[in-house]
Amino acid sequence: MTTSPMVSITAAALADVLEVDPLVLRSDSPLDDLGADSMARVGFADAVEDRALQELGVRIEISDEALAEARSLGDLAEHVESLVGAARAREAQ
Repeated sequence: MTTSPMVSITAAALADVLEVDPLVLRSDSPLDDLGADSMARVGFADAVEDRALQELGVRIEISDEALAEARSLGDLAEHVESLVGAARAREAQ
């Protein structure tokens, strides 16, 4: 797995929620195969929002729509990265 902060944060949050070792997660890991049902995805959103604030100092909110559309860990990481980028851009204004 890459060492991008967003991928690391996303993988760690998903691993916590699914109770799996984050080292087994890959960007192309299908969420359904990992057992990430709708409740797990909501738990993931809460966990990654908290981690983004604590570790990156940015407040983000992951929409229910984005959670439902994500098919892989990479999809989630890309979405988190876009949210963090947008939050940082707003803060820079």
